[in-house]
Amino acid sequence: MLIFVFETSISLLILITLLDQLDPNGTYTYADYLLWQFEERVELLRGKIRRMTCTFAQAPGC
Repeated sequence: MLIFVFETSISLLILITLLDQLDPNGTYTYADYLLWQFEERVELLRGKIRRMTCTFAQAPGC
């Protein structure tokens, strides 16, 4: 006899609109990154977030 057990979890989606809403010491995934809705430019490196800094000479539009 085969018994299948399905485990479900309910995850709460919280809209992140400000960078200050994130824990600077937290670890995040690319899936988290896709849900962020703020204007600041950040990069996600090995789960850690960093503000992107750029100058006019590096990239127009920064």
